[in-house]
This record gives sequence, structure tokens and C-alpha cells, in this order.
Amino acid sequence: MRGIRRLYAMFLRRYRHRTPWQFCWRVGVEGLLASMLVGLPFMALGASTRDGPESLAPYVIGAVFVIPWVETLVYQSLPIGLCRRLRLGRGTQAIASTAAFFAAHLNLGLVSGMAAGLVGGAYLAMTYIRWRHRSRWTAVWVTSISHAIGNAIVCAVLLLDLL
Repeated sequence: MRGIRRLYAMFLRRYRHRTPWQFCWRVGVEGLLASMLVGLPFMALGASTRDGPESLAPYVIGAVFVIPWVETLVYQSLPIGLCRRLRLGRGTQAIASTAAFFAAHLNLGLVSGMAAGLVGGAYLAMTYIRWRHRSRWTAVWVTSISHAIGNAIVCAVLLLDLL
């Protein structure tokens, strides 16, 4: 638990002075890069990945405009809110949220589970916890926009791959 607290403190130290909008794009990009650093070795070792979407337009709309909001409510707001009600610490809140996000993404394959679910889930949990002190609404929109930015970059890469 001490390691999680240190990781969370380091995360906050780097971003404490940022406005919500600055925080969104920086954490969205950093979270995606960290996910890629975790996912690429798994892919190199031949870990399972799912094929890309058959039709990109509905995938982009869902991945960028719908899924981040829904997943923020289900995988960040609910577990973190429950932990807060139980007066559990930030480390426990982050673990609960990350575990839920990881479990939901593991069905997409090991690479997606580890990269998007575990690493991305940790970034999103820390983002939600960071902004929750200001308000529930701020925590939801900053987390959702950060998630959408990462998903938009992935969609752009998929689009470039199709060209």
C-alpha cells in the first residue's frame, strides 16, 4: 500500500498546478504512452490481441464520445464513491477503481487488459481521485475527457493503419 501512496503522490506532484484542461490532455497522452510501453512487450511475446473493428465510424463514435463517459461513471465514480463512503484511503480507492476497469478490459485480450485495463485504469482512477476534491462533476468530466483523448489517439492510429 505504501508503494501505491508514493505513486499517487508522485502523480499529483507533477500535475498539482495544472488547470483541469491542461491536466486532461497531458494525462490523456501520458496514460496512452504508458499503456503502450506495457502493451508492446506483451505483443512482442505473442500475447493475445483482438482484431480491430470491422467498421471504424461507429467504433470512433463509441470510443471517443460515449464509452469514456459511461466507463467513468461505472469504473471510477462508483467504486471510488463507495470507498469514500466507507472512509477508505486514496490507495484503496485507486485499487478498487483500477481492479474494476482491469476486469472489464481483460475480455479484450491480455494486451488490452494489461495496457488499457491496468495501466489506463490506474491513470483514470488517479485522475478521478485528484479532481474529486473539487467536485463530483469536475472529477467526471476531467476523467472522461482524458479517457476520450487517449481513445481518440488510438482511433487516429487505427485510421492511419487502414489507409
